[in-house]
Order: sequence, then C-alpha cells, then structure tokens
Amino acid sequence: MSLSGKFVLRVGEKLHRKLKSSAEHQGISLNEFCKKKLNHSFESQSLKFLSELNFKPLGLLKYGSVVRDEQTDSSDEDWLLVVPENIEIDRELYHDLDKIKLPGQNISMNLSHLPKKGDGISNFWLELALEAEILWELGSRIRNQLFQIRREIASGRYVRKLVHGQPYWIAAERSGIEKPTTR
Repeated sequence: MSLSGKFVLRVGEKLHRKLKSSAEHQGISLNEFCKKKLNHSFESQSLKFLSELNFKPLGLLKYGSVVRDEQTDSSDEDWLLVVPENIEIDRELYHDLDKIKLPGQNISMNLSHLPKKGDGISNFWLELALEAEILWELGSRIRNQLFQIRREIASGRYVRKLVHGQPYWIAAERSGIEKPTTR
C-alpha cells in the first residue's frame, strides 16, 4: 500500500489552540510542529530497546535515504549504534543484537566505534557528519565528533568525489587540490 504522506487529524479546539500557540512560539508552522512532536514521540518509544543491551552505548544515529527524504517504499531505515571502545564489534555482538526486538520492521542496524584521533576519518563517518540525525546520545561525544569532522570538511582537508553516483572522500593533499589558506 502506498501512502500519500498526507492525512487529516481532528483534535478538539482547546488542543488545537495549544498546538498553534506552541508552533507560533517556536516560529514554525502548525504542521511542522506536529510532525516534530509525532517524530519525537515515536523515537522516544523506539529507544526502549537500548535497555536490553549488555552495555551502555554512546549513542544512536539515523542516516541514509530516510534522513535525506529520498526513501522509496522498499527502503530500510539505516541506524548506527555507536559502541564504546571497550566493546569489541564482532559477529557475536551482531548476533546478540539480532535477538533484540528493534522498534521498526525495516531497520538496518550497524555498529561502529567513534573515530580515533590520529587515525584519519573514514568515508562512513565523513558521510555521517553531513547527514546523520542523532536519535539519542550519552553525553555529547558524538555531537562534538560530528562537529569536528564537519570542521575538517569545511577546512578543505577532505574532498568529496563521486564515482557512478556513489560518494567517496580523499584527503586534500592526495587530491591535488590545494587547501584554502586562512588569513
């Protein structure tokens, strides 16, 4: 079944006034406000599975076609569980994760550690810095890391290229492109 993405929600006058007032207070449309509230509510329910893990993750991100609003009816939702350094990412960890009921039918869960300083930044994390949404995080390490990666991109240290429509990144010094100088 294909959905249009549009429907009418009937609410009482009092709730309508509250919603409209809250939207105006935030400087957004009533529709945008309701979408944000519904998404937040869904995502809060979605995070309950985190309590079933045998470790405390650093965070959970959503990325890919759903975040870019390019999904199709057959698209899955790409999620990334950021794992602490002391937890080894191996088949056993993925197997344990498979036993946990995830909040949606089409969630593709991936696991990663945060990039280590001095190791360079992988293509995966460079793309995440541009498009990922943080659904939940413990502290602010992920947010800070994504900010630092975006700063590296903005400085010209990494250059994004495409091959057959697929993005990849190279360090600027390997690309033959001079990094911009700051004055």
